[in-house]
Amino acid sequence: MKTESAYQCVGEYVRIYLPSEVDENSCPQISHIARECMKKQGVEQLVFDFSNTVFMDSAGIGMLLARYKEVSFEKGKIFLTGENERVSRILKMSGIYTIMPHIHI
Repeated sequence: MKTESAYQCVGEYVRIYLPSEVDENSCPQISHIARECMKKQGVEQLVFDFSNTVFMDSAGIGMLLARYKEVSFEKGKIFLTGENERVSRILKMSGIYTIMPHIHI
């Protein structure tokens, strides 16, 4: 299983490829990558790519909300892409889609 996050700068946004499990073990690394990308690249938009993610728990929801708080403070935006049915159901139940829309890229 893929356990590390990676990122790609694409114009005005940074695309963060999430690991197979977004949980309390992986969330600190994801948060670090998001902060560093925004600081170093000077972008205000993040896209979290769930294409490789098969599991996400409440720590993942908390991490997304914390990044949303940071990004929105800087007038930025967060988008989600690549969610499978299971992850999408968790995101819907948590209400994340009301503040972080799904996009197709």
